[in-house]
Amino acid sequence: MQKTIRRIAIVLTILTLILVNVFSLKQTISNPVVSSMNDKVGHFLAYFAFSFFLFFCFFSIKTLKQSSENNFYLFFKSNWIISLNCILLSTIIGSLIEIIQPFFQRFRDPIDVLADFLGSLSAQIFIYILALFFIKVWFKKKK
Repeated sequence: MQKTIRRIAIVLTILTLILVNVFSLKQTISNPVVSSMNDKVGHFLAYFAFSFFLFFCFFSIKTLKQSSENNFYLFFKSNWIISLNCILLSTIIGSLIEIIQPFFQRFRDPIDVLADFLGSLSAQIFIYILALFFIKVWFKKKK
């Protein structure tokens, strides 16, 4: 099951990264002040999706045990470095895109990097909330 999830996640991560780059670097004709809030929401959602899918390219569920009450702890322990790297990589990619945007007739906005970071961080928090729920449900059924 983990292999299947990983394969799907790799495809979705690559697709999301391509879309993020295309939309981040295409020329816009709209007023940056008017569309500022929509832009931040777009950044947040794009990097939420990128970080979410990226996590599932590298995560591990091998440490979970059938009879353990500590499965959430085991999941967190085996995956927290992956989450940290997802946040870091997403923020670095967002920062690099912001640095090169002026070469594509786009405006550089440091607040976009903050929106990228917050989207990535939120994705990782969301993953652990999902894990808490699914681990309880999955192992409750198995007993």
